[in-house]
Amino acid sequence: MQREKNTFKRSILLKWVYSYLAVCLFPLLLFIVFTATSLSVMNSNVSYSNSLAVQFMRHEFDAVFSQVNSNSDYMLVNSQFQKLSSISSQQELDSLYLYNTTIELGHMIDNRTAMIDCMLYSPELNLYITSERWGKMEDLYLMDEFNLNWSNEKISQVFFSERRTLGLEDATCYLAGGCVLNRLLVVRPLSYTRTGWQHDFYVAFLVDVSSIFTGNLENFKDLVIINGLSENVLYDFSKTYDIGEHVGRLADIPSGESLFANGKMVTSGSSNVTNLKYLVMRDQKAYYHSLFVLLIVSLLYFLLALVAGFFVVRWRIKRDWTMYERAMQATGMVFDQSERAESAYSPFITSFSQLKEEKEGMSKVLRSQTESLKSHMIANLLDSSSGPISNEALQECGIYLSSDQFLVLLLVPSQGMEISRIEEHAISSFQEQSYVVLPFSSFHGVALILNPPVLDVDGAFYANFAMQVRTMLNDVHLGICEACSSDLVVGLDKLGEAYLQAVNVLEYQKGLSSDEFMFYQDVVEMSGQVHFSYTTEQELMLSQAIQSGNVGEAESIIDRTLQQNRSLGVSPQRLRYLLFSIASTVIRTANRLDERYKGVIPSISLPPILQADDFQRSRRELGDIILNLCDAVLKADHQYENSTAETYGIYRKALSYINTNYAEPMLNVSQIADHLGVSVVYLSRSFKKYHQGTNISDYICQLRIISAKKLLSEGALVADVVTLCGFGSLRTFMRVFKKEEQVTPGQYRAMHI
Repeated sequence: MQREKNTFKRSILLKWVYSYLAVCLFPLLLFIVFTATSLSVMNSNVSYSNSLAVQFMRHEFDAVFSQVNSNSDYMLVNSQFQKLSSISSQQELDSLYLYNTTIELGHMIDNRTAMIDCMLYSPELNLYITSERWGKMEDLYLMDEFNLNWSNEKISQVFFSERRTLGLEDATCYLAGGCVLNRLLVVRPLSYTRTGWQHDFYVAFLVDVSSIFTGNLENFKDLVIINGLSENVLYDFSKTYDIGEHVGRLADIPSGESLFANGKMVTSGSSNVTNLKYLVMRDQKAYYHSLFVLLIVSLLYFLLALVAGFFVVRWRIKRDWTMYERAMQATGMVFDQSERAESAYSPFITSFSQLKEEKEGMSKVLRSQTESLKSHMIANLLDSSSGPISNEALQECGIYLSSDQFLVLLLVPSQGMEISRIEEHAISSFQEQSYVVLPFSSFHGVALILNPPVLDVDGAFYANFAMQVRTMLNDVHLGICEACSSDLVVGLDKLGEAYLQAVNVLEYQKGLSSDEFMFYQDVVEMSGQVHFSYTTEQELMLSQAIQSGNVGEAESIIDRTLQQNRSLGVSPQRLRYLLFSIASTVIRTANRLDERYKGVIPSISLPPILQADDFQRSRRELGDIILNLCDAVLKADHQYENSTAETYGIYRKALSYINTNYAEPMLNVSQIADHLGVSVVYLSRSFKKYHQGTNISDYICQLRIISAKKLLSEGALVADVVTLCGFGSLRTFMRVFKKEEQVTPGQYRAMHI
């Protein structure tokens, strides 16, 4: 009898344990899915980060190499350098000519670019010329041109050898106080092909890498530049490769693609100017370390909970069995094998009832988890960045679709009406038409994904659907004040786009103060091809208001611009583009203010206006940025006014006068000084003091270039831009614009229309 009792006891215990393990299996599968998803997302993020780094680096370095090529070509054709092509010895050059040549080299250095110095030299003639001096090649080590601090052997290796290819050398300069200047020396022949010059000349350009990467060089320390033809390293910021080392299969990576090599993800990009290739290498361990630690700790906690739960279940069964035996002894019952068939389970009625209650409780937990997973799946369907969701995955969550066509319907309840009641009625109404209805969370009201059981769609479908929605709108008991829908889209991957369509329709209805039900195609037809209007005058007025610290005026200009475009019937999507353009104006104004007030203007970032589905939230974020900028301007103005009121007042008056009259062709320093009643010297000194070293002529030129770029991008003719921006003559405009933008006005207009 004791053995039979132990066997029965063991069978009950095993049933509990198996049930417990079955319940734990589902969280384990979720943990595995979470691990795989996290690794996939992390890998995509690393690849995307590398692609952005390659694009940024290619853009910046291509600009440098374009300027290097341009300056080299300029030396070949400029009359000042032609005498060097035919001399046979250094003695044929007089000091005046050499001095004029240094001046010409100095003119080629533009302080607004990364290039900070250059040198023209010829080992055969034993001659070098920089923007400051000239001398013999053997004096390079003593003169230490460019503050290279190189050994004599290094200088001989770089400057005294014949060169037919582009070369990059590390020219990092260590200053007193621990300050480091990150620089590169770009060395190349004056011409890659043989010219009519009697002796070979070479050029060396000193490039400020810190200015290229704007202080974020650490983010690009795994950056390698290679020769696309020889596949040899020209320069390596990470010091992983030696200059001239062959990179092997890394050079075969197509531009814009990535490859795993040596524990790193390597992304390649080809130069649009030279035969160079750029490689960005990111160590995967740095990205995955935290994720691996999290996964291991989570797994350990899960196993610990599993083992602890097993012993808890075992202890509880033993306790219940002991209570059962005591109850049997108290009633005088005896456990007999012959009576087991009819009485062995009878004492367990209470235990079975308790087990049933626990099973029902566990079923509620499982149902709750299933509903939570279903909501998570629906949220992912609307988020295109989370990757596609398959139909099989939806079926695992109990979601069975009728077709591959979908609509997104938004219902906005009236004040005080219950959202749940509207949602229940809408779901029931569409389910009667054999729709699959998936509700999801949205702060716009009731939001439904509708999956109709049709494949062939025509005008009758939209008409019947609109009639059904309008019936709900007319039901006063439901209390729906607005309703809108996306167009019919095909495929699960288009649901995110459908949701944004519905949101755009809702915003369009609010802009028109209309409560008529609309599809997205109705909005497209009504808005037509109307583009938003944002004129140069409005942009300048907004910039001047911010620079004056007048937050009320700035907000008023933005609100008037938005209202003007709404009245023209501009669609919500184009209104987002308008808000993005306004935000770009604010960012550019902040950059100019930062030049004027160093360390005072707060750092700002552009809010995700185009991605947000709430236009008003994006508008508020832009207003907060403007408020912070104006507060900083007023604070800086107050600080200057308390210290030097007279000179700062002259500066502020001059700044306001220039911003208003920059389009006058005759505007110059003398005219402004006469208008303000001060001397030219006093005005120039005051302006330069408070505008971070910028003189008045350069500031006027900057304003005119900004206005010209705006007008050209809007399609204005070049001749009209000359008049509207105050350049005076077409020749002056062409020269100044090309110097600033490295392209002609006509080319700039063609690229931005």
